[in-house]
Amino acid sequence: MSEFPASVAVGCALSDWAVVRTKPNQERLAIMNLALRDLDIYCPRILLNRWHTRAPRGPVPLFSGYIFVRQTPNLRTHAMRYCSGVQYPVVFGGVLALVEGGFIEALRSMEGDRGFILHEEIERGLEPGCQVHISGGSLDGVQGVFDGYINGKDRARIFVEFLRRRTVMEVETVRLTPTG
Repeated sequence: MSEFPASVAVGCALSDWAVVRTKPNQERLAIMNLALRDLDIYCPRILLNRWHTRAPRGPVPLFSGYIFVRQTPNLRTHAMRYCSGVQYPVVFGGVLALVEGGFIEALRSMEGDRGFILHEEIERGLEPGCQVHISGGSLDGVQGVFDGYINGKDRARIFVEFLRRRTVMEVETVRLTPTG
């Protein structure tokens, strides 16, 4: 018995997209080989600021190591698995992992005509000087003033009042919520 489904489940919507794991840094090779099988493939890319001299130039995959393949009635996961650059189709409990078509369309609309997403467009909408509230963690409930994003923009710098002094703190961006 195989751990991978041989084909798409009957109840799947054709607007859904299958998640495919690629070999490290081989998204382009996987896309090229899957396209030869007349499949609709999507690899969302994002343009990041270079944070290091050896960091990649130009757009990079938004989900490194993963691409999406549109569901079709004759989608064969075994055939996908043996394409160069593909590691395996993602499966949970013997069921092919699917992403709704609306999510893919939202990513494509963010790309526009550029063909990639600008990191600023997926930020949390925080502007320097705005009041923020920290949710979760040991700093839950602390309020401060947003100063800016740090490097890869997964972290942010905020100012908080502590012992009558303005103190600089670095926190995860996902924990910040604008208060006003």
